[in-house]
Amino acid sequence: MTSQNLKIFYASESGNSEAISIEIEKKLKEIGINSSVKQLNSFLKTDFSSDSKAIFVISTFGDGDPPSNSTLCFRKLARLCKNIKDANPSNDQSNPPKNLEYQKLKFCVLGLGDTNYDRFCNASKTFSGYLNTLGASGFYENGFADDAVGLELVVEPWIKGLIEHFEQSHSRPISNDTNSSTINALEKLQKLEIFPPKKILNTSVYWSNTRKYNSPIDRILSIDYSKIGNVEKLTGLPRPHKLSLSLKYLSNSPLISDSSLDQNHIPKNFQYPNWLFNHPTSEPAIQDTGSDQVFLAKVSKSHCLTTKNALKRTLLLDLDISKIDDIPYSGNPNVFEKWRVGDSFGIISPNDPLQISALFSRLNVPHNSWYCPVSIVSANDTSIPSHLKQFNHNSFLEMKSQTPLDSIPSAHDPEDSNKEPDSNQFIGFPTLFDLFLYKLDISNIPKKQLLLIMADSCSDPIEKSKILLIASRNGTSIYNELRSHQSIVSILDFLNTFSSCSITLDHLVELLPPLAPRNYSISSSPLTSSASWKFAFNSIEHTLDGPLDKPSHATDSNDQNYNLKNPAPSKKFGLCSNWLDSLCDYPPSLESLPSLNSLDSISFTNVSSLISVIDNTTSPLAPISKSHTNTFIPVFYRSSATQFRLENIQDSGNLNFNKTPILMICAGTGITPFMGFLEQLAIDQVGSEEKINRSVHLYYGCRDPFADFLFTDRLGFYKKNRILTALNVAFSRVNDNTAQNNDSTSSSNYKYVQDLLERDSDKLVDLVINLSARIYICGSAVGMGKDVHSKLTEIFFKAFNSIPEYKQSLFKFLDQPADDLSVEVSLVDVNKYFMKLSSIGRYSRDLNIQTYKSGLQENSEKFLFFIEAG
Repeated sequence: MTSQNLKIFYASESGNSEAISIEIEKKLKEIGINSSVKQLNSFLKTDFSSDSKAIFVISTFGDGDPPSNSTLCFRKLARLCKNIKDANPSNDQSNPPKNLEYQKLKFCVLGLGDTNYDRFCNASKTFSGYLNTLGASGFYENGFADDAVGLELVVEPWIKGLIEHFEQSHSRPISNDTNSSTINALEKLQKLEIFPPKKILNTSVYWSNTRKYNSPIDRILSIDYSKIGNVEKLTGLPRPHKLSLSLKYLSNSPLISDSSLDQNHIPKNFQYPNWLFNHPTSEPAIQDTGSDQVFLAKVSKSHCLTTKNALKRTLLLDLDISKIDDIPYSGNPNVFEKWRVGDSFGIISPNDPLQISALFSRLNVPHNSWYCPVSIVSANDTSIPSHLKQFNHNSFLEMKSQTPLDSIPSAHDPEDSNKEPDSNQFIGFPTLFDLFLYKLDISNIPKKQLLLIMADSCSDPIEKSKILLIASRNGTSIYNELRSHQSIVSILDFLNTFSSCSITLDHLVELLPPLAPRNYSISSSPLTSSASWKFAFNSIEHTLDGPLDKPSHATDSNDQNYNLKNPAPSKKFGLCSNWLDSLCDYPPSLESLPSLNSLDSISFTNVSSLISVIDNTTSPLAPISKSHTNTFIPVFYRSSATQFRLENIQDSGNLNFNKTPILMICAGTGITPFMGFLEQLAIDQVGSEEKINRSVHLYYGCRDPFADFLFTDRLGFYKKNRILTALNVAFSRVNDNTAQNNDSTSSSNYKYVQDLLERDSDKLVDLVINLSARIYICGSAVGMGKDVHSKLTEIFFKAFNSIPEYKQSLFKFLDQPADDLSVEVSLVDVNKYFMKLSSIGRYSRDLNIQTYKSGLQENSEKFLFFIEAG
């Protein structure tokens, strides 16, 4: 395929769609397919009279509008569609229009939008409709990415699938007479061979459900409907959903006996089910092959990095990813040679069992069915969501009729001696409880389509009308308040608030989103130990003190049942972080932080001295480590997220790479991957015959120098031994708002990391433009990440417009005419500059998407796109 018949068009307000289009072009070129990237308006000038394919990346701006650089194309296509409809006003299908302008065009659309706006991805959906009306047809499914939860959650797997589509159609065509069922069977066989054991090992791995802290299970929302005013007619309600699947119990006998359950009908220990490792995770990019497979990693050590006075509790865990005898699915040697500094991994974190127990109890699910095995029945297999396809009842029937069954361990608590039902015949299928435990996101606020079903299930007409109002366009302000990061509303909160709602489990299974893995950056180097991952994270908690947790507007405080109707739960806890903290038995907080010079006594002469620094076993203020002998968590290596790597000297073909300056910008636990960077740079220094003269600058923002200044002693060690050239730290929540630079001076002018960037603007510009420095940013996407990018854009905008040499270098870098230097550089030009830096590996961002509305997720994503409005 050549660039003559494959075009990529983008419509973008601030450059996001363009960056993604360039990325698609790059990946297509890697598989031998040439394409061209153009603005959407140029689509009108393109000839599609012969068979052609086109890819469209279109953002939605404002309230459902197309970007300003594409309005001409939208208007023209709208007129063409209107002419067709005017010529056939009755929409007579027996007389379809002929010679449609784009009938030889095959296309696909990637839409970018934000569900905080009513008309989500309206521009891309409208454009797709125009092309269909004008005779074009799709060759690959459209994708719609939501900036409210992270564009990359859709963009990355969509692009991956698109490239795979072209690989299959371009280099591996399948003949027409090939039996599709045979192909499907071969594909299934290839996947099954990744985990070939025909007999499950007798040793089983359990995790303890002992927790000090649980999110409330009896929260009732105080929703203020008065701000909506009088509503005569509801508008914008979602379309009614027709149920297409149902749960089928494979046995009426639970696989866990009542004697092993507590008062909440929950076992003390949960066994990791084998199907968790034999199938892909909820992350679309996971292919369950080689290095991507889910496996059990052993938690070897854990300790707390912050003091008791810290606003957030930060833990550091050491994972052993090697294979351990007699532990099924432990370790993954395929990863040893693949992971690099800056890479990340995912954790398959379960829901809080207490929340599931409360949900089942609220819906009156019989206790004797909670631990019965289930499958999913659907008239059409394609209607089963992808994260649940492995539980298709047809697969169970096929397995039962064709597969010889070997013995596997029962799924009961090992401490219970009662005889359990034989679970051999249910291998690969979950109990009802496990289905909700590992596969469904119950922490998320219900989508509007689910709200519509909940409203229909209400026996109280007043409650029904309230839910319908929230689901309608009229109630957008209420819904946005419920889904905000301050509210953290779950489906259980909704059901507690609307007591007459009696939605079925079938609806929940079909419409609840998949439980997403939690992703974390690795803070260590494979050159130290390829079988060990270190990572740090905040133990997330959120106080419920917003308007939704005030006394009910409809409840009298003198009512004797007032306190029962309006309990006052104080906090919700992070799904994965609280689980990990409990598994590690809550490592104690530090009494005080070590100082920058606490490791000065260590002589940096070899790798062993560096390891003693990394393990921090010499300082009297070293964190108290907890060793663990039988604590395992399911993880997977994110082989598709390798854009944040620090190339080392051995891997780089660039002989000048060891002279390239490095700028590391972070806040909070965003420093985690940079500790791996510094570890790598230190090892390179030890292994080099000559001194590596590289400029390495760290800009770090945290709250309190005495409570949460993470890795203080190690940073001081790297600074003293000149691995780190400049250490610049801003503290946001101390009385004098001190900022510490590499000379250990302080000032009240620097509260956030972007203040430090403003202070050093001239140095930053010189490092990037004149010395080709590489920029790495790690932290929160919505707050710090956006603010830092805006500050860098501002700094370089001023530099390009004030210094002619810089302006000339910009135009040359962007392949633009540089003859007239009187032309002012625009913010769009500066954004293009950073996008091109990103495309050549000189501007990398690892940004954390913290979606409190999705159950306090601690999701670290390789977020390499620019935030688009609308």
